[in-house]
Amino acid sequence: MNKMFKKRLVGLFILLALLIFTSGCINNKEDKFIDSNTSLTNYGNKTTNNNNKILIHDDFVDGRYDDWIVESNKWDGKYFRSPIPEMDKEKDDLRFTVKGGASAGSPDSLSKIYYKSRNRLSYGTYTARFKINRVPTDNMNDQVYFGMGLWEFGKKNDQANEVMMGYYLIYNEMKNKWDDRLQILTRRDGGHSKVSQYDPDLTASAFVNTFHTIEFIYTPDKVVGIFDGKPVLEKTDYIPSAPMSLIIGTRLAEGTPLSEDFDVTFDYVRINANIK
Repeated sequence: MNKMFKKRLVGLFILLALLIFTSGCINNKEDKFIDSNTSLTNYGNKTTNNNNKILIHDDFVDGRYDDWIVESNKWDGKYFRSPIPEMDKEKDDLRFTVKGGASAGSPDSLSKIYYKSRNRLSYGTYTARFKINRVPTDNMNDQVYFGMGLWEFGKKNDQANEVMMGYYLIYNEMKNKWDDRLQILTRRDGGHSKVSQYDPDLTASAFVNTFHTIEFIYTPDKVVGIFDGKPVLEKTDYIPSAPMSLIIGTRLAEGTPLSEDFDVTFDYVRINANIK
């Protein structure tokens, strides 16, 4: 009886040890979303999901954008797709172009893509590195935008949600020059506001043939804008809480037809954010 009891007891100990070892292996799986300071440079070109978090590191290798969708828009009651971005396979870049002659509001007035996902994006850190080929020289009353932003239509047409960081190039007839300022715009439930800062080192001209990095850190109570690693802007009102989609690219927002092509070249995009 004692021998049988001892054998059963030994078997129970072995089974318990196996369960503890297996549980430890499961619980020690690597978690790539420890905190907001996680280094994105360690993950290469991939997308990683972990429950309610997502980390995206897209270098557009070979000029590909498989994880993105060309943006559609509505014009005259019909949906259209913006022009297909041009791939630079040698430099692993993606180029967005609004062609000369494009009119604001027309199907060819924008060139954008948005990240495709079953889930919408929320609070987190969003980073993009890009450049432009030139600042337009002779257009009047135009507003040209380039950058990145989160966007989602609201329950009604005038209740969209947005967090945007980028440039609006606005031609100033009085000064006969382009006024270009780095901006953050937030929109929530029908209201919106923006904050901008003029700095000769932060104008769009700095992006001509030179890559720079913009980044915004989006939290429930504020959005902080960062230029080349330096915090430069902060917004604390109209902060949306609804999940949204990330869009990158350029568009002619207002004004006369462009007299020349306007190109924006993206080198990479990084996202470290919550999903809903």
